Amino acid sequence: MSTAAHTAAHIEALLKARIGLDAGAIGSGAVARAVRERQQARQAPDAEAYWQLLQGTADEFQALIEAVVVPETWFFRHREALLTLGRFAAERAFADGRRTLRLLSLPCSTGEEPYSIAMALLDAGVPPGRFYIDAVDISARALALARQAQYSANAFRSAPLDFRDRYFTATPAGYALDARVRAQVRLLQGNLVEPGLLAGEAPYDFVFCRNLLIYFDAAGQRQAVQTLVRLTMADGLLFVGPAEASVLSAQGLEPVGIPLTFAFRKPAAAPAGIDASGGGALANAASITGGSADRCASGRCARRRAGRDRRHGRPRRTGRGHRRMPGAARPRRAGCRRRRHGQCLLHARRAARRRRPCRPGARGLPQGAVPGSVAPGKPVSPGRAARHRRRP
Repeated sequence: MSTAAHTAAHIEALLKARIGLDAGAIGSGAVARAVRERQQARQAPDAEAYWQLLQGTADEFQALIEAVVVPETWFFRHREALLTLGRFAAERAFADGRRTLRLLSLPCSTGEEPYSIAMALLDAGVPPGRFYIDAVDISARALALARQAQYSANAFRSAPLDFRDRYFTATPAGYALDARVRAQVRLLQGNLVEPGLLAGEAPYDFVFCRNLLIYFDAAGQRQAVQTLVRLTMADGLLFVGPAEASVLSAQGLEPVGIPLTFAFRKPAAAPAGIDASGGGALANAASITGGSADRCASGRCARRRAGRDRRHGRPRRTGRGHRRMPGAARPRRAGCRRRRHGQCLLHARRAARRRRPCRPGARGLPQGAVPGSVAPGKPVSPGRAARHRRRP
């Protein structure tokens, strides 16, 4: 490995250790271009000289971060998540007349996301005095642009744009954000990788961390999710980007279940005396109903399998009387509404009979006839022959 390549590997490792950035997520070429740009700006003769400068100067490392991080955001990005946030926030604010909602946007980039959150809550009817937003980003340059709150047409990509008429004023440079929206947001500089991020702050009702975890490796994602869980209240919600939902599911967080919101909550603690794996619930079901552990623990639906119906946390339940255990008797009801191949013994037998060839003498065929004919040697129409083959 050449000296330049060795130095580039050291710089990538430093970025990963300090800010969690995985060079493979954005491409090693992007990091190399940022290093060359800073090397020329500091007039370093070679990569090794720039590496020594980078290690000894904190300001230069921050400048490298500014060159590597490219903000890409716009107002009301993933609108469904923001509309859902407005509904949840309004319900929570009006349920407790004295509660002040606390929200976190991380990373906030140049301000489009936290300002969109503020506009969504104002549109939902939440009074300005009942919520405030902490917006955190690692880039000092991005935070400076967020404080100016002057945006070009490129920041308005998500139609409809009715919010622009309500909260912005057209200027020669673009659009200026209303002061009442800016007053709801507090801009802070911080790093998600740092263990003590916002350590002095109370947990938040709603946390937004969208499209950041995709730039971390698996270990960095686990560490970041732990920090986000720490910053979220026990009954709070955590919003992530579309490509990051699987990361939170792998960490045990539960999706809210509203399409296109990518919102998660902390897992609910299991009730006392019940095994979280489900074994304790089945054992209790058997003791209460006096039968097998397949029956419901409530005693009011003895024919429902525990955990297989809507009331017990699953979307569907097995049809009444249609058991799937080996050696079970025929179902009590012939009209099965839950026909699934292999689940009902009755329909499994019927499906097997449908696959057999048509028998002579069945459904009006004369004795001695062969399939496909009504009499020896006399053909019938293909449709009639097909009907005979389908019938048991």
